[in-house]
Amino acid sequence: MIGIQPNGAAKTIINSQVPPLLFEVPQNVTLQAATTLIGGGDAALHAVQKSRINKNDIVLVTGASGGVGTYLVQLLKLAGATVIALASSNNLAFVRMLGADYVLNYQTDLRQQLGNVPQPNKVIDTVGQQDLLTVISQQYETLAILSLSTQAFRPMKINQHFEFSNGSVGINGYQQLLAMLANHQLCAHIQAEYNFADIKKAHFDSKNGHSQGRILLKF
Repeated sequence: MIGIQPNGAAKTIINSQVPPLLFEVPQNVTLQAATTLIGGGDAALHAVQKSRINKNDIVLVTGASGGVGTYLVQLLKLAGATVIALASSNNLAFVRMLGADYVLNYQTDLRQQLGNVPQPNKVIDTVGQQDLLTVISQQYETLAILSLSTQAFRPMKINQHFEFSNGSVGINGYQQLLAMLANHQLCAHIQAEYNFADIKKAHFDSKNGHSQGRILLKF
């Protein structure tokens, strides 16, 4: 079983009158893989639903190698969209493996690279870097930007729209994601597992490295 606290779990004390949601993990899905859905696959599914992705969309994804981004690329491809993914130089091959149609290195001249790929009509931002969003916004006239990480960004062009969202996918969403893991439509990517006593090292690696999926703590 996996449990999801609707009011959030990143707290010292949780005193909630709302009981946690409990889901049975399919037999062919590991508990570690199921855990990556919390704060990873669920956020990605919410972004796909919120953006109303369809097969005609060309979607640019920031943070494509992270815990949300790895699921986001997979879900976008399952929806039939064309995916332009941004990643660090160390993660370009990894993101291609996820299924992205185009992979750009945000550590080099991004403006030139954006000029060599199809023009996106939507951006899903998972990292919240204002400078990065500014470069992307300056490149195009029309664009819909959805961020999961920053609540405030002012688009550069009049025909661009920005929105922040962090909604829930609900019970059906988690059941859908678990079924997709069980049916091998989705793959959970786990960068590392740390013992709970090593939480400081896990946090340091999460903040200072270029991730490839989720970092998990073992209790």
